[in-house]
Amino acid sequence: GITTVVKLNKFSSDADEAEEFRMARERNIKVIPIYMQPEDFPHNLNPWASPDLKDLMQAIEVLENRGNGKVLVHCSHGKDRTGLVVAIYSVRNKNLCKDAAYEQMKYYGANPILFGIKPMLDSPNIKENPGCIHEYK
Repeated sequence: GITTVVKLNKFSSDADEAEEFRMARERNIKVIPIYMQPEDFPHNLNPWASPDLKDLMQAIEVLENRGNGKVLVHCSHGKDRTGLVVAIYSVRNKNLCKDAAYEQMKYYGANPILFGIKPMLDSPNIKENPGCIHEYK
């Protein structure tokens, strides 16, 4: 039922990118590449690397656009960049507070040594709703 894929990683050890796009086309799935840091080793040696806010918000807008249907977001491991995108989406659309969204990221395995991820969630550009939920269940 997935109609759109947001691809956050440029480099992948599992499949070559051309093959990934070809397979998606055969299944009528739109792939939207929004490459963001931190990329995996050896393409990134900086644990302080963080996504560009513009790229991050572009990914959120794809999720928020109902015209994209069912959206799958992925990066290399599905925990850090993907976790951040889902966390921000949850703050903006699921009424989670930032602390609860971060707990959700940690629950699903976000890497604590990627120090550039959490500041993006804490950014003043990401607004919590009044009365947001402080507990992730």
